[in-house]
Amino acid sequence: MSFVPYVMSTHRYILAASFVLLVTVNDRARAETIVIPSSRDNTLFQDPLGALSSGAGPSIFAGNNGTGSIRRALVHFDVAGAVPAGAAIDSVELHLYVSSAPNDVPQVFTIHHVLASWGEGTSVSVGGSGAPATLNDATWLHCFYPATLWANAGGDFDPNALASANVGGVGEWVWTGDPLTSDVRAWYDSPANNLGWLVAGDESAASTVRRFESRETANPDQRPRLVVHYSPTVPVLPASWGRIKNLYR
Repeated sequence: MSFVPYVMSTHRYILAASFVLLVTVNDRARAETIVIPSSRDNTLFQDPLGALSSGAGPSIFAGNNGTGSIRRALVHFDVAGAVPAGAAIDSVELHLYVSSAPNDVPQVFTIHHVLASWGEGTSVSVGGSGAPATLNDATWLHCFYPATLWANAGGDFDPNALASANVGGVGEWVWTGDPLTSDVRAWYDSPANNLGWLVAGDESAASTVRRFESRETANPDQRPRLVVHYSPTVPVLPASWGRIKNLYR
């Protein structure tokens, strides 16, 4: 008869040991999602003088217009200031809203890592032609108008795309994938290296341009946003032997 209590005691020991292991390794909560609005955005309008921009305009543009003139959009998101400390970023999505397009034919739009800091001034271009650049605007030649130039006309960015999407007409479009996630993780770990993304369309033909809504657009649901799925770190509660034994009585 004395054998049965011994078995029960051993069983309790195994359960307690399993609980200790669970408390030790299970230090992440269920995944959560946060939506980060763009902190600044702008358009690089192809212009030999580098005098056009739209830092405070309601739209940003990418692709070629009807005459084959290039537009490239810039977007920036404050990741480190939005995602909780200690979180593990699992995946991300870039959402942009097309409010105007010359046609509904799907065009490839790619996302690129920007290699230099850039600015957003007070210029406003309602259409896709650009407006006179103001102080610290990004332009085709300047990362900060009128004093600081890009190393390359049209912006300094990695030509290798992080993600691509076939963008048709009016509506919301999404870019995602591991390279985008890796970029956001790097921004989270080193905020000083967060220089944003450049959005490029098909620049080999005319009329591929898309007008995307900017952070200044009146409808908040159409503004650029970065959706981040992450797993927050949760504190591991200290486990005493007495607390463990009480759990299995």
